[in-house]
Amino acid sequence: MLLEKLVLSANKFQGLIPGEIVDYRNLTLIDLSANHLSGSVPDSFGELSKLEVLILSSNNLSGKIPESLPNVTRRMFFAANSNEFGGPVPGGITKHLKNLDLSYNSLSGLIPSDLLSPLNYNLQTVDLSNNLLQGSIPTPLSPELVGLRLENNKLNSSIPPELGSCSNLALLNLAQNGLTGALPPQLGNLTKLQVLKLQSNNLAGGIPTEFTELRSLSVLNISNSFELEECSERFNTNNSFKLAEAY
Repeated sequence: MLLEKLVLSANKFQGLIPGEIVDYRNLTLIDLSANHLSGSVPDSFGELSKLEVLILSSNNLSGKIPESLPNVTRRMFFAANSNEFGGPVPGGITKHLKNLDLSYNSLSGLIPSDLLSPLNYNLQTVDLSNNLLQGSIPTPLSPELVGLRLENNKLNSSIPPELGSCSNLALLNLAQNGLTGALPPQLGNLTKLQVLKLQSNNLAGGIPTEFTELRSLSVLNISNSFELEECSERFNTNNSFKLAEAY
């Protein structure tokens, strides 16, 4: 069948996602967002070898993220945010992705060790915020990352210094977790970083002097994370970012 793009977003469709969609083998884009769809995602979606965009956002979908999705080697964008998915994030899911958004679900367990790997050479943005994920931020990290959002989970490790090698990173949000330890001075290497949110963690110490090198930083939120002494003296007058209380 010749159908290449299927866009059914922002309707009032209910019920399950029909498995017959996979009969359209030429599909490159599926957008079922902003409906009232429920149930699980057909595992057979992994058979759509030409699929590049899959958007399932803002439905009532549940169950686990299908482990077959990493088999779609041409998939570049996957968004399933604002649903009711549970269970773990499948390993290998970012192998062929450029953008991943699984925010606002009930995903649990550890973040897969390969999720942010440098082997995922296309990966630019990852949003796993507002879930129930535990443990640590996996390393090594792809230097191509532009945005990483892990806020409002249950992460309880230290912030990995390897984040300082993500030279393209513009947004880093690790707020509202249980992160511990000191801020890695290596974060001062992130010369393209514009937004850094670390509020509501259990960090120790203060802001490293290396942060004065963050010339692109416009928003820094460290409220309710640790007691900072002489915070303002860490930065010279060339830094124009704002200390946001609730940005």
